[in-house]
Amino acid sequence: MGNEKPEWLPIGKITTVRGYIEEALTDAKERLATLEEAVPKPHVMDDALLDRVVRVNKKILDENWLYRGQLDHWLGGEGSSAEQRIEIGALHTLVDELDRVLEANISLAGELGVWQRFARKWAIWL
Repeated sequence: MGNEKPEWLPIGKITTVRGYIEEALTDAKERLATLEEAVPKPHVMDDALLDRVVRVNKKILDENWLYRGQLDHWLGGEGSSAEQRIEIGALHTLVDELDRVLEANISLAGELGVWQRFARKWAIWL
């Protein structure tokens, strides 16, 4: 996060921000489904791919403070309607879900990497 001071969007951009959050969540869920498919066959993913999954998901997770900051800015600002405040609450819930899915991706990619390295070591012994 550092000393970055984002330029917050006006409340009229709430639909745009919702689209960004929903797209990020959809992408993260698709990555999780792919990782889950690889659980019974961890050999199908190499170290470079698993490292990239971890790196990309950590980067997105680290940047989610921007979504929260934007939503908090709208909640703290004047002029948001009751309907918009409900929408902002729903978006906070989506960002929380995005965090959970990203963390699951990071964890599962790490586990697959451990299994893959373990299998390679066993292959040497065989």
